Amino acid sequence: MRQILVVSTTAAILLSLMAVSSANANNQEEIDINRVVEHEPVGQIKPNYSYPDNSNKDKKEFDKVKQILEQMKVKDGLKLKSIKLVSYSDYINLISNSNSGKIENYQVHPNRQMFLVEIHAPNGYKLPKRRESKIYGITKNNPPLEFKKAILYQVFDAETGNLWSTNVRDVQNLEDY
Repeated sequence: MRQILVVSTTAAILLSLMAVSSANANNQEEIDINRVVEHEPVGQIKPNYSYPDNSNKDKKEFDKVKQILEQMKVKDGLKLKSIKLVSYSDYINLISNSNSGKIENYQVHPNRQMFLVEIHAPNGYKLPKRRESKIYGITKNNPPLEFKKAILYQVFDAETGNLWSTNVRDVQNLEDY
C-alpha cells in the first residue's frame, strides 16, 4: 500500500512538472536583440561634482585662505615664489604640460578656484621616503627621491584651504621659470 502511494505521488509530480514545462515552452517569446532595453538620456548629462564651481563667488571670499598661505613658512633652502588664484583646469593643464602626466580628479569642477603655490628649490630637494608598497616595488630601503634643482607646485582649495596636490618638477635652470 505504501509503495503504491509513493509511486502514484511521484508520477503525479512528474506529470505536473512536464505539463508546466511544456506550457512555458509554448509561451516563450523570441528575443529581439535590436530591442532597446534602456532609453538613452536625452540632452547633456550634468555631472554632480563633489566640489562644485565656485568661480562666480567674489574673490574677496578667498582672501582668508590666501592670507594663511602667505604666512606659510617653507623649509630652509626653499623660496616661496608665488601664490596665484587659478581654476582647477588651468592647474591640470600646467601639470600635464610639464611632462608629469595628467591625473584629473573628476569630483572637482574644472572652474573650481584653487591657489597655486609655486616654491623654488635652488639647492635641490629631497622628496621624503614614500610608504612601502609591494605593488610598486617600494621597500623600506628605498632612498628618498633627490632633485638637484626643483619647482614644487602645491594646490590649495581657495574656499576651504585644503591641500589638494603637491607636484615636484626637476629643472635645469630656475631662471627659466
